[in-house]
Amino acid sequence: TNNDGKIEYTEFIAAAMDHRLQRNESLCWRAFKAFDKDDDGKITLSELKQVLKDDELQQEVPSSRSSSFYFDAMDTDGNGEVS
Repeated sequence: TNNDGKIEYTEFIAAAMDHRLQRNESLCWRAFKAFDKDDDGKITLSELKQVLKDDELQQEVPSSRSSSFYFDAMDTDGNGEVS
């Protein structure tokens, strides 16, 4: 990480996708864009919370973990953004 307070696209891929998905750049980019609600090239905690409110997704995400837990895992440089 570069400690700029943002999660770079590559940091997002490393934290959020398994090895097979990393090989499929197009799929990874579409997944990133699904979280990047304002299309600014970054994912904020607010955007992550917005996506995790989806009824279907809530069934898949362990309820014991908060959106902050997932965001902190991706925001490796601690800047409050994933880009």
